[in-house]
Amino acid sequence: MMQVIVILILASSAMHDGLPADGAAPTEGAALLMMAPFVVLAMANDAWQRRCARVLDRTGRSRTVASADAMMSVVRWGAVAVHLINVFWLGWVGVVRSAVGEMVLVDDLAASAPALLTIAAAWWSHYPVERRVRDARFFGALERGETIYPPRTRWQYVGDQARHSMLFALAPMSLILGWSECVGLAEGAWGPALERRLGGADAVADVAAAARVAGALGVFILSPALLRRVWDTAPLGAGRLREELLRMCARQRVRVRDLLVWRTHGTMINGAVMGLIPRVRYILLTDALLDSLGEEQVEAVLAHELGHVRRRHIPWLAAAMLVAIAMSATIGGFLAALAEWAWPGGSAASAGLAEYADLAPLAMLPIAVMAVGGVSRRFERQADAFAVAHLSGLTAERGSAKGKSATREAVAAMASALRAVAVLNGVPLRRRFWRHGSLQGRIDAIERLEGAPLDRLPPDRAARRDMVAGAVGLMVLAGVAASGLAMVR
Repeated sequence: MMQVIVILILASSAMHDGLPADGAAPTEGAALLMMAPFVVLAMANDAWQRRCARVLDRTGRSRTVASADAMMSVVRWGAVAVHLINVFWLGWVGVVRSAVGEMVLVDDLAASAPALLTIAAAWWSHYPVERRVRDARFFGALERGETIYPPRTRWQYVGDQARHSMLFALAPMSLILGWSECVGLAEGAWGPALERRLGGADAVADVAAAARVAGALGVFILSPALLRRVWDTAPLGAGRLREELLRMCARQRVRVRDLLVWRTHGTMINGAVMGLIPRVRYILLTDALLDSLGEEQVEAVLAHELGHVRRRHIPWLAAAMLVAIAMSATIGGFLAALAEWAWPGGSAASAGLAEYADLAPLAMLPIAVMAVGGVSRRFERQADAFAVAHLSGLTAERGSAKGKSATREAVAAMASALRAVAVLNGVPLRRRFWRHGSLQGRIDAIERLEGAPLDRLPPDRAARRDMVAGAVGLMVLAGVAASGLAMVR
């Protein structure tokens, strides 16, 4: 969810440019008042985190940690709400640009800084709770003979959170926005000459739009090469484990650039896959996962990540997001048409609704995010099912699933891997996540697979329905776009 928050914050300035002018710029006093809610959020969170740390010292109750985490969520979404109000209604972007100018990307980052810094301050305040939880696990880890990582300082903790949560979305999103602004500057500088050469302003606008889409697509494809450096990663060292994991990739015909150890200082047990094309596709396994899980469980986690690649979840998720946002964007046109029908003749009400129709996609974005979250959760269950199928003998060979069923051993290995992830990450099994759902729900779905034919697993059918819906949505969008171009020409 942190990725959605960062995208909302950074994209708001770009969406602001499509709205009517704010009029008179706010005074310095008004600008300071816009910052006051951020300060209140940070101070309230700091006081609450301190209280939670004291309660933990006295009682050690796990519900206190959940309370501290809930306050962190309040601060994050509160910062988003305050930022959007400042940008769209109080003229914050104008204040920033009057101070720093309209430099490419600089003004957008400066406008986003108060909200992002508020979130960083929340991590700073949360550190005492995090440190107490880590200390509580220390002696248990010693008794079990687990790897012990050196404790992180508060600065290291905040830096790790920023790298793994915030920069994951901020780095590629900044590149996309910066490229879009550069295209806009080029269009303004060379537009007249291009109009004469291409045959009109509409043709120039089409070329500029195509350049923006191509740039965004390029960033999306190449971003894994950037993100592996944003995160603290290193190639998995040579040895039997690496050879076995590479053989797994070969059996499933998944080509990867490298297998990486995601160094989280023992704070996260997770796996991830990044990249659409093999030359920039990486599979990441965290240090704590490799240290804490057995070899069969590590194989199950890697098989889950290979399932995302084999079932093409990354492009289908991107398509689902595109369709959801595009459908929400049509609300703007509908509002403008409705206003014209209700108040014909260019009334003030009609003009006002038409001017602010560009805000409709932002208002509808939460619905789009919820829809994509549902698709993502079904894809997670399909990847779990793929891991069970792999452990049951599935390969990339045509017909390898025929006559085979999910074995008890495969189901137990995948379910135990998820239980270990829950225990070692300190995550309640029934806690729900936006993209993954609850671990208990996934475990229940995995255990229902025992004995099921590998070529007719229920999660595959559910995921295929989402893919069909996404394909239909893309075809509708393509048809609408083609019709619009035909009408313009």
